[in-house]
Amino acid sequence: MQRARAEGAAAGSFANASAAFGEIATPERAAAARAFLEQLGAISAATSPSGAAALLTHATSLRDLPRLELLAQAAGDRAVAAAKRLPRDGRLVEAARGQLTMTQDLMATLIIAGAALLGLVLIVLLKGVQTALGAWRRLRADSEDEHDYAGGQLIEISTNNWRPL
Repeated sequence: MQRARAEGAAAGSFANASAAFGEIATPERAAAARAFLEQLGAISAATSPSGAAALLTHATSLRDLPRLELLAQAAGDRAVAAAKRLPRDGRLVEAARGQLTMTQDLMATLIIAGAALLGLVLIVLLKGVQTALGAWRRLRADSEDEHDYAGGQLIEISTNNWRPL
């Protein structure tokens, strides 16, 4: 209780400050501080120390640090450039939420990809049916008559390529 009665220069003395720090520093709080410093180090490693400082200006609470770390690791210097240009209204932190919004470009891309996938499936089905029908024709031709040439291939010779000498 000496701290409560310390006045003037004695309030900031080493003995008084070390006793106050000893009561405040607990293993749980030290672990939380260590995790905070690791997140800051990861942001700094992904960008730069000055880039990490620019990103941290967009944090409004400690809960924003994991999102800023994700943003720094994903976008690096581009995230720092965005942090320097954007106002500090929370939009940068919201960009790292991981929510996908449907835009016209995204919808058009998904429609084109779906059409291409549908075309691929139809082509595979068509080729499968053609192969099965050809095999069935050959099987039927072998079992019927020796002189049946239904399974034979015809070669078409075009006269369009001939020129007079």
